[in-house]
Amino acid sequence: MEKLMYFLAFVALVCSVAACFAIKNGCQRSVSGIRDPIQGPAEGFEHMKIGGFDLTLTFVNSYDIEGLVVHTKDYMGFDISDQLSPCDIGLAWGNVAANNLSGIISWDHGIRNLKMSCKTEDISFLGGREYIDSHVSNNHVIPADLWVFWNLRSIHAGDHVRLKGYLVYVDGINTDGTNFKWYSSQVRSDTGDGACEIMYVTSVEWLQ
Repeated sequence: MEKLMYFLAFVALVCSVAACFAIKNGCQRSVSGIRDPIQGPAEGFEHMKIGGFDLTLTFVNSYDIEGLVVHTKDYMGFDISDQLSPCDIGLAWGNVAANNLSGIISWDHGIRNLKMSCKTEDISFLGGREYIDSHVSNNHVIPADLWVFWNLRSIHAGDHVRLKGYLVYVDGINTDGTNFKWYSSQVRSDTGDGACEIMYVTSVEWLQ
């Protein structure tokens, strides 16, 4: 009886660890009918002091993005960008979100960039290369407060979320005179370096 209880306790522990791992890594699924991001004019700024830097975040656009989370990556380094933006969130909408097929499409993050691979060369079911580029974004998210920080860190692949806030230009100077510049993309069609959205997030909402 005692051995059985130890065995059951071990099984429960393994199941618990597996469940935590699954929750942390999320899942891959498809969601139809997700609209394009809404972007508008904005004015204003925020000041922050992080890691010896005096930073100014200039609001260049208001931004409201609904998307299917295809991949996330946390950053816990001492680099100023890691301290400012603790995670990247890869979002898809339109046909890309509607056809995010497990076993055919896979997603991954490099260092501050989002990567997609597909097992078939024919990607017309996603809308083609140009369509994919304009319906997926990697978002460097900057939390407006501690509550938003924990909400952003709670987002995982497979979630259907809505983020609201601002696209920003970040300018800073360190006490040693070092400059820091990090400017958001303002269009969805660009690719490569500088194509990511840098978003000051004021609101996080989970959708069905």
